Amino acid sequence: MLVVAPFPRAGDYFDIAFDRRVVSASQGRKHGDLITVDLMTPAGRQVLRVPAAVRSEVARFIRALRSR
Repeated sequence: MLVVAPFPRAGDYFDIAFDRRVVSASQGRKHGDLITVDLMTPAGRQVLRVPAAVRSEVARFIRALRSR
């Protein structure tokens, strides 16, 4: 998985696919107007950054990765 979006803008959307069997997520952390989620993938640690405005979607995403 590689998502390159160094400066996400409000309204930007990206399609990404995860294999829940090999990707796990930590609890999201808020940093200003961004939420960061640490992901452990076969390629190593990745950090997903999303706008804080979509907090409920981030929580749903983390729950989905944790329920295997």
